[in-house]
Amino acid sequence: MFSGSPASLFIGVVLSAFGAGYLMYAKRAASVPALACGLALLLFPLFVDSPWTLAVAGGALVALPFVGGRLGWW
Repeated sequence: MFSGSPASLFIGVVLSAFGAGYLMYAKRAASVPALACGLALLLFPLFVDSPWTLAVAGGALVALPFVGGRLGWW
């Protein structure tokens, strides 16, 4: 499940911090997309070992609520 490489660990901690922030924001703003991305960011690093996959997919999940809000998706 987790390879234990330092890069994967660091990226996982950073993504989980963003996920916790999105969850706190979603609670205040009642935002379902932020809630979904927050949960995904908290759980996603537990199942992915590759640092590159973590960085690319995690970056997309971090940017999704911001970009979606700017483009008027929600």
